[in-house]
Amino acid sequence: ILALMEYPSTDFLALLCLISEKVLETEAIASITRCFNLLDSCKFQEFWNEFQRLKDSNAELKSIAGASGIDMTQKFRSGIANVLAISYSVCPIRIVQVAFNTTSSDIIKGIPLVESVSKDMVIFPKTIDNTKRTKKFKEGVQFSSIAKLVAKCQ
Repeated sequence: ILALMEYPSTDFLALLCLISEKVLETEAIASITRCFNLLDSCKFQEFWNEFQRLKDSNAELKSIAGASGIDMTQKFRSGIANVLAISYSVCPIRIVQVAFNTTSSDIIKGIPLVESVSKDMVIFPKTIDNTKRTKKFKEGVQFSSIAKLVAKCQ
């Protein structure tokens, strides 16, 4: 579960290889794997439903979270914010509310990657990934070079 909380890191799949098949077949690990697959597919609403079922059915998960002092919900929201910030510089608040599993603007404002929240939009920092770039075409090959190759092939 600690590897899952590092989402969007891909270490989770690598760590699954270290777990024996017998343990992988347990319901708890299967549920954690379902959570990962939902996060990885950006099915955030379904993730929160599965995660809640996992928390409700697994006392060990609660003790891990309590012992480590980690707020799992906040950790997942931060990871999801990283994913949203790749695609959006400005995102409709309803998308963020579903992704974060909250309707509270104060909770959304509390996520470190969120710059600001208005009535209907959430602002993420502008990055090279979420900002429109102008296309620059640059030819590196001369037409005469290609024409010679085509002529040799015929």
